[in-house]
Amino acid sequence: MPTLPSKSPARPWIPKAQPTVRKSYQRHAERSPLYDSPRWRALRRAQLRQEPCCRACAAKKRVTPAVVADHIVPYRNGSDFFDARNLQSLCTPCHARKSAQEGHVRRKQAASTHQATPSLRKCPQWLEMAFRG
Repeated sequence: MPTLPSKSPARPWIPKAQPTVRKSYQRHAERSPLYDSPRWRALRRAQLRQEPCCRACAAKKRVTPAVVADHIVPYRNGSDFFDARNLQSLCTPCHARKSAQEGHVRRKQAASTHQATPSLRKCPQWLEMAFRG
């Protein structure tokens, strides 16, 4: 029985894949390479074994299996990445909610430190004052 070639022939009518350009709302913070380390995997496994239910759900008197070992204080804020006392077990929805809230706070802090300059198109009064003689 004949076999197919291992590599498909070139098809010039099919465009080559272009690198995807992410929009600003799709640009997440880079994932730390520490998450791929054997030390983190062991720490995560130990955390989920020690606390198998979601801590946030347990506070609301619900029992939900945890799947994420989350940093209570984000390591980007200066906490130790491998500190077991800074970890909590969360389910996926609770982790997403917590991460979204942290991102909102981070964006709000960044916006408050940014010096906003008035836009000429949006502020005609500023334009008039700037060009008065």
